[in-house]
Amino acid sequence: MIGDVRDLERLKEAMQGVSLVFHTAAMKHVHLVELNPIEAHKTNVVGTRNIISVARECGVQRVIANSTDKAVDPINVYGNTKFLMEMELIQSNRENPVGPRFDVIRHGNLMGSKGSVIPLFIQQARHGVMTLTSPAMTRFWIGEQDLIDAFHRCLHTSHGGEIHVPKSPACRIDVLAEAISHDAPQEVTGPRLGEKQHEALTSIHERTRLREHETHLVVHSDSPPLADLGIPVNDEFQLRSDTSEQLDSEEMRQLLKSEGWL
Repeated sequence: MIGDVRDLERLKEAMQGVSLVFHTAAMKHVHLVELNPIEAHKTNVVGTRNIISVARECGVQRVIANSTDKAVDPINVYGNTKFLMEMELIQSNRENPVGPRFDVIRHGNLMGSKGSVIPLFIQQARHGVMTLTSPAMTRFWIGEQDLIDAFHRCLHTSHGGEIHVPKSPACRIDVLAEAISHDAPQEVTGPRLGEKQHEALTSIHERTRLREHETHLVVHSDSPPLADLGIPVNDEFQLRSDTSEQLDSEEMRQLLKSEGWL
């Protein structure tokens, strides 16, 4: 079914008889969202409110939404709309304990998603100069299967009102470019509108509600439940792309190959 999260009636038609909703609809391109903040708010925030409202009305059991590292300590419109999206879902879980359970998957850049720098760099390497906004910029990267696994893990283990954060490798942008092509020339163009130098997958303000697991971290809405087996983090913990272990060009190249990009 083709539809729009802004359209309540179409959402009602789509959710009839549905028990599980994966909410991945968003305006996600940072520079375009900076130029169109009201439109981004309508899709990312109001659209999420619509999902919540219709899920309750239609008797949906679970809603798991897709978020981004840009929602952590946001500096741009996109990050702020996704931060509000997270808050809407977590608060909705608190308000109605007998209704749908709402959870969030917060992750880094999905490799090769629409608008990703990876297919852009591959195309540029074939035909000319690779354009880097800032060589020292760092990003988290997650593959398609790892993201699917994160959704499945959240579906089967969450108590509701949780933000699940899959652990992902980080890499500098110039290292990513070198992993794609050792020979193509690189040109530095400067950061784009609303672009961060580094990203974070957790906020230092979440540390008292944060628990670490082998493959992921969980931010609980309030105090973690007694059944949770995760490990508390220290007072200074924050998962940041510039302080996490960095992939070198060969490691990044192998990751790109495993995802079918090289």
